[in-house]
Amino acid sequence: MFVNEYQNVPFEAITYMTGECNYGGRVTDDWDRRCLLTLLADFCNPKIIEEEEYMLSPCGQYSVPHVEQYEEVLDFISKFPTTQHPEVFGMHENVDITRELQESRKLLDSILLTEGTSTSAQGGTVDHQLLDVASDILAKLPQEFDL
Repeated sequence: MFVNEYQNVPFEAITYMTGECNYGGRVTDDWDRRCLLTLLADFCNPKIIEEEEYMLSPCGQYSVPHVEQYEEVLDFISKFPTTQHPEVFGMHENVDITRELQESRKLLDSILLTEGTSTSAQGGTVDHQLLDVASDILAKLPQEFDL
């Protein structure tokens, strides 16, 4: 495909070549391929060059940069936030709550594994064991140092 031979940018052809020819052969699930093509349609369309500031996500943090120099691109990227809002990935903000609950559960399960004994052997509940372990960890931490 020779993009320079077209009078206008062939976004549909670029989307097809990228989605179906390049990645499509590697994405075997029909729903995943559909998702890929939908994402490509959002990022590869005439609005990218027509609009002054084309937003790539509904949260408004990511837009297409209108820069040409390599250093400008790096500077633009360096201003991205370190944590991404779920809307960036097309998800509802409640996804954060679910992820944080899963991480908390994983942390608490890991803490319980450090105990090495079962609840029946100690006679306490899981919550009681976790409180004991957390209290023990807090007691071992150094006092806060304030200048």
